[in-house]
Amino acid sequence: EYHIAQRITDKLSSLWNISFPHAEIAYIAIHLLGKKINNRDNSNNIPCEVEKVIEEMLLLIRKDMELDLLGDLDLRISLGLHITPLMERIKYGLVLNNPVLDEIKKNVFAFDVATKAVSVLNNKYNVQLSEDEIGYIALHIGVAINKLGEEKNKKKILIICGSGIGTANMMKYRFLKEFEAYVSDLETCDYISASSIDLDAYDLIITSVPVEKKTNTPIIEVGLFMNKEDLGNIRSYMINSATSCNKFFSEELFLPQLKANTYQEALAKLTKHILPLKEFDGDLLDNIMKREKLAPTVFDNFVAMPHPLAPICRESFITIATTAKPIKWKDKTISLIILLNIKKNENSKEIEEFYSKLGDFMGDNQKIKAAIKTKNLEEFLKIFNS
Repeated sequence: EYHIAQRITDKLSSLWNISFPHAEIAYIAIHLLGKKINNRDNSNNIPCEVEKVIEEMLLLIRKDMELDLLGDLDLRISLGLHITPLMERIKYGLVLNNPVLDEIKKNVFAFDVATKAVSVLNNKYNVQLSEDEIGYIALHIGVAINKLGEEKNKKKILIICGSGIGTANMMKYRFLKEFEAYVSDLETCDYISASSIDLDAYDLIITSVPVEKKTNTPIIEVGLFMNKEDLGNIRSYMINSATSCNKFFSEELFLPQLKANTYQEALAKLTKHILPLKEFDGDLLDNIMKREKLAPTVFDNFVAMPHPLAPICRESFITIATTAKPIKWKDKTISLIILLNIKKNENSKEIEEFYSKLGDFMGDNQKIKAAIKTKNLEEFLKIFNS
């Protein structure tokens, strides 16, 4: 790095007829160290110290957030390639700005997981990593979480055919051609065999003949050649089969036109309203303020998404508040507060759907502007779910 810095300063010297002292050359070398990006082929060059740090981070995530990413080799490599130059930045006190931090923070769960993970680095090296650095870690973790979600949402499918194994295989390959991304496992059987199979063991049954055996599994009846209408019916089911996340909202936890002069006052009023309605294993306001000290949960689009530092609620729920007037929140201004309380071990399909819709909502300024004007929960959910 020092050699490269010398070549850079030599070039500058020849262009502008100036000389650089050794201290300046060294300072350029430090910046090169802090920005170095390794090729993925160099994953074997990740230092043992970094590997140990990543192991500690992933263990902490699993312990405190019930999210097991220990087996994700791609995540370990990508974190290793990122943290290796980060160590140099920590060593020399360099600050790396993150131009897309606000966009990254919209993935609330990934950013929270990253905030928890970097506490390992903070404690180990006696530093306080910036939100910018947390954001870069959150990017890698977000990819890993998405990968987990994709696998989790895949379905076990049974295809029942009344016309023999040849037609059954034709239906199978036709189905896979259209819907492979939705499938974790696909089996075929004839109509007679279906009577002795546990149909409840599947997420969806596609059949070319009527099924008389009772089952809780959804059944879609199709023609042997699965025409355009059949495929449309299946696609509609695949897209809309997610359970509703509306259960996390309630009219009593929708507060329009909240009157407050500061964000501290707003949070105090919200928690005071919530406490008689819900049960907690800790001080709600104190936990929220501790989370705010780590990294503010406010965005450039007039939205704040405060939440406790760690899960302390007995059940998951969302509180919505619009403000009577814009409130100054750290260095930003907000008019909509989405207060998240997600219980420990919450890994339902409903919460996955909520985070997915939340990401869409936070990326749509028109939705946010409309939501700020809503007067009741029904109006808000209509916008949130659209």
